[in-house]
Amino acid sequence: MKGWLLTSMLLATSVVSSGAEPTRAPDADDTVDRALAKQLATELKAELTQALQVSPENAINVCKTRAPQIAAEISAESNVTIGRTSLRVRNPANAPSDWQREVLNDFQRRHDAGEPATAMEYSTVVAMDGYTEHRYMKAIVTEPLCVTCHGQQLSPALEQAIAAKYPSDEATGFSVGDLRGAVYVVRRLR
Repeated sequence: MKGWLLTSMLLATSVVSSGAEPTRAPDADDTVDRALAKQLATELKAELTQALQVSPENAINVCKTRAPQIAAEISAESNVTIGRTSLRVRNPANAPSDWQREVLNDFQRRHDAGEPATAMEYSTVVAMDGYTEHRYMKAIVTEPLCVTCHGQQLSPALEQAIAAKYPSDEATGFSVGDLRGAVYVVRRLR
């Protein structure tokens, strides 16, 4: 009994001191949501790879139109809300919510301390007003493909295309291996 009490007190202290919501042990929701996050990333990467064979400007069009469509299709098929967000967004519609910003800041702190972003995940269940929801996030790592449009050196034509579609763009200057953002999945439980 004393061990349980001590463990509970230590857990509560670490949650309060970190300011982050507690994470849980992985469960079935995590497994499903991890697969959905991977599905979104895989489908989008495949379309971006094809688009880049035409031009980087074509890839910008894929991100603007197909990324939200793919997310909407997965959301509808799976009865979840799925999408991408970042601390530095290109599309203002992808700006993080307060809880997503907190998780992204935690991911960035951990990445800055040397933890590989490839392993970063977040999962919790939160009581809302009259229901609960499962929240899941998986870090997006900047890959060589990504720096074509999100890197430190972009062609003038690509800079113009980005500025035309996203006048408030904040999503350049990344290097391979940087934390680019995260895929999130939100599932209403009851």
